Amino acid sequence: FRDGAVQPVRHHHTVERPDGEASTLLLMPAWTDFNAAGTSAGGHIGVKIVTVSPDNNAIGKPAVMGLYLLLDGGTGEPEALIDGQRLTQWRTACASALAASYLARDDASRLLVVGAGALSPFL
Repeated sequence: FRDGAVQPVRHHHTVERPDGEASTLLLMPAWTDFNAAGTSAGGHIGVKIVTVSPDNNAIGKPAVMGLYLLLDGGTGEPEALIDGQRLTQWRTACASALAASYLARDDASRLLVVGAGALSPFL
C-alpha cells in the first residue's frame, strides 16, 4: 500500500482543557515520494486530522472527529476535503475485503460478514 509514498510517524498531541477532559489531536501526513518518482507532477500531499474529545459524548457528539485534506503535489492546491470517519470506514472495509480474498480458499466465491456495524454499508 505504501510503495511510492512517504508516511511519517503519526503526530500525537494532548490538548489540555481547564473545563473538561483533555482532547487528543492526531496528525497523519503522507505524500508521494517525489524523489523516487523523479517529478512532482501527478503526485499528492495529504494529511488526516483527527480529534479525540471524550467529553463530546455527554453533549451527543462523536468523541472522534476528523477530516482528510488532499493537496496537489506540485502546487499545493487543495484538491479534496474528505470526511475522516467515512474515509476510515472505506479503508477498513477495503482492507478487510482484501485480506479475506487472500485468506479465503481458491474456490470461494462469496464473503459473509457478520456484525459489521458501521462498516456494513461499505462491505
